[in-house]
Amino acid sequence: SQLMMGGASTTEHSPETEYLNNLQTCLRSSVGRAYLFRYWQQTWCDELVIYSQNIQKFEQQTNDKGRFMIARNIVEVSINAQSDLAVNISYNCRQNALELMQEYEQQFQLKQDIKVSAKMFDSVTSEIHALIMSNHWNTFKRSIKTMNVDCK
Repeated sequence: SQLMMGGASTTEHSPETEYLNNLQTCLRSSVGRAYLFRYWQQTWCDELVIYSQNIQKFEQQTNDKGRFMIARNIVEVSINAQSDLAVNISYNCRQNALELMQEYEQQFQLKQDIKVSAKMFDSVTSEIHALIMSNHWNTFKRSIKTMNVDCK
């Protein structure tokens, strides 16, 4: 249902499709996330699924060594430009993540205590979310609305 508020239109979704309100809500919703991941797989965007799944594991990990191991995997699979599943981010963003991981790797090799920042991938995630919003979000929402109409 469309609501007019001071000239700007906003869309309110029913509780079943509340995940369509915004990308963050969608990624936090198990149903919304499942639909979004399926949509990305159907549109040849497997790299977005893999990054999103791994970043969720990274954010849920509270142990520094565990976070380090997940970060290592994220960098290898999603950040490394040579990876088949590298995400589309700016050169500077990619370099910053690679350099930070290199510092963590050196600490790991020297058997030093590693304190892996929970915010390590925030700039990567911000760039990916901006890309999703400009390239995928509206099409995804339309596909869900079409699917919901088909179900009734």
